[in-house]
Amino acid sequence: MKRISLFVLVISTLLLLSSCKVKSLSKEDYVELYYSYHVYQEKETGCIDLRDLNSEYAKGHIKGFVNYNYQNGNVEEFIYYVSSMFNKKTYIFLIDNNGEYVKEASKILKQEGYKHIIIYEKGYKNLIEYAKEYLQIVEGTDDCGC
Repeated sequence: MKRISLFVLVISTLLLLSSCKVKSLSKEDYVELYYSYHVYQEKETGCIDLRDLNSEYAKGHIKGFVNYNYQNGNVEEFIYYVSSMFNKKTYIFLIDNNGEYVKEASKILKQEGYKHIIIYEKGYKNLIEYAKEYLQIVEGTDDCGC
């Protein structure tokens, strides 16, 4: 009987660890993971800024974040956009203005089978106020991440 209980515990733990995770992080943790995973390339990452391209993203965004104007898009388009660039094992970082779109977008990605989604719910401006000396901010509508 103990072997069965131990087996069930091990299987349950493995399923829990392999399931999709949406991590809503503090400013410090978000920046730390961004550096570890994206800048130092410890993990395969995709960084998506969900703000409006011309009125917000072009005026300043974190280097390495590509833009998807979530407000003006639709679910199918968003899924196509993400899946055309990133596989489902990629660690996806999401940011927006105030956390409204990152929550919704992370749910969509989770439903599509993405395993690792990292969000910051308080928005771009809040994050930049804290981390402007740690993050490279660039202007313009294109970002090759280089």
